[in-house]
Amino acid sequence: MLRFSSSFSAGVAGFPASAFAGGVVGFAGSRSLVLPPAFCSAVVSFFSSFGCRFAVGCCSGADASFLSVLSSSPAYVSHSSFFQAFSARSSCGLPVAFSVPVSVPPRVAPAVRTRAFVRACSFLVVCSPLPLGRGSALAVRLARSRGVPALVLSF
Repeated sequence: MLRFSSSFSAGVAGFPASAFAGGVVGFAGSRSLVLPPAFCSAVVSFFSSFGCRFAVGCCSGADASFLSVLSSSPAYVSHSSFFQAFSARSSCGLPVAFSVPVSVPPRVAPAVRTRAFVRACSFLVVCSPLPLGRGSALAVRLARSRGVPALVLSF
């Protein structure tokens, strides 16, 4: 059961803890969705309690919301990876795991980044209004094709 408050409870939408425990949880979502810091903190804390590491992208909106929380704690920074489509984007102190080469055309750079991002994840959390935008839909499709569980939280 999932509670949208400052607490985030176990039994995430029917996924057993073994679906994500000790793995890499990737946070993705809509560029137009700014999430409350308390919500992001609760989600990160929940997955952290299961020994998870984290991956986050470089876009505004949901990515930036989770990036803010992950970069605010040395414990989270040391267990997080940043995936950037453009090298000018700030990782806010998180280690950069992947940066799209500058030779890649800017219009396809976000998709290239998303592919690398999903490859690094063992569980994906996507925060987005429905219908999903192109980037969020791509992340979910790639996760499904790799057998990576994806939890879509619609706001």
